[in-house]
Amino acid sequence: ALKLLEKNFSSDHMDAASIHNHIGKLYLEMKNPKKALENFQIALKILEKNGMIDNPLTIETVRHIGLAYEGDLNNKSAMEYYLKGQAMAEERRDLHCLQSLTVCIADMKYKAGKYEEARKEYTKALEHIDEMEWFDTHELGKINKKIGMCYKEEGNQKEAEAYFRKAAQQIRKNDKEYEFFSGMFPEEPKQEEKEDSNATP
Repeated sequence: ALKLLEKNFSSDHMDAASIHNHIGKLYLEMKNPKKALENFQIALKILEKNGMIDNPLTIETVRHIGLAYEGDLNNKSAMEYYLKGQAMAEERRDLHCLQSLTVCIADMKYKAGKYEEARKEYTKALEHIDEMEWFDTHELGKINKKIGMCYKEEGNQKEAEAYFRKAAQQIRKNDKEYEFFSGMFPEEPKQEEKEDSNATP
């Protein structure tokens, strides 16, 4: 089905850019970054040919190319595209694109063991969120969890726990991400139980 779509939409029409983006995302989900990259690059060429240099779809396509390179373990090229997309998003103050690209950059730095640099990037992502009119609290929690992970790797357990507590309140409890907090914060005993334990035998 994907090959049929690719064949039918290999044109310079703007709709084809969206289709190739969609196909690329499907290939990413199928763990096929090379085929994903092919489609994202086609989409980017179509967008550029149509003069859509600073269009939100163009910025997202650049981010997707970064994801495909990262999935193919080409971290250098992935970072180049993330930084390119970040600059484009900054230029047009597209906060949603800017936030997502900043998280991608932070994730790369975290994987490279650059925990302080990663934490600073995650913090920038939170600042972008503060400027938005609306943002998914669940996604906010995922970033706070990542900041907590950075602090943990840096040996700052107090800050790590503080961010983990924030994240645990924001991440949906039915989401797989929430499993990370299982047993991390034992429930405080109720007041009655405290009084009973302090009672004289």
